[in-house]
Amino acid sequence: MRPLDKGKCPIDPNTGKDKIVTDYGHWRMDLIGRIGEYCAYCNMPINQSLNVEHVVPKNPMPNQPVGSLLTWKNMLLACIACNGTGAKGNNPYNPADYYTPEDHNPLLAFSVEIPTSSSNAAVVISHPNLNFTQRAKAEKTINLFKWKAIDSRP
Repeated sequence: MRPLDKGKCPIDPNTGKDKIVTDYGHWRMDLIGRIGEYCAYCNMPINQSLNVEHVVPKNPMPNQPVGSLLTWKNMLLACIACNGTGAKGNNPYNPADYYTPEDHNPLLAFSVEIPTSSSNAAVVISHPNLNFTQRAKAEKTINLFKWKAIDSRP
């Protein structure tokens, strides 16, 4: 995960106002233009199957606000592994309990280790300098996205 700043909502050239879409997939090219063809979570470069993803899910946790289906603020790009049914997907969660690329500097929260038993994999771990609360938040993020091992083969 890398820190992201996708900026303010794109402007509609016809109206001069914030762009409004009728399908969240219509944000795809704007997001690619602002943050590149990378998964916002695992940072893998992806030019196919890059999903426009809801940061706050469409199915929130009880007593949490519903994620807007169409607003720029609630959209990022994600790979199938991070946003698919096996990881975050549309599962309810409270974003305040996790490290997110737009709200935190994930470079301070996570480290990557290359186990001595395998030269083909890297493991995402919580950064060793985190305090107990920060480490718990980092571990929750790692578990949410199922980042137990990331293949680093070329």
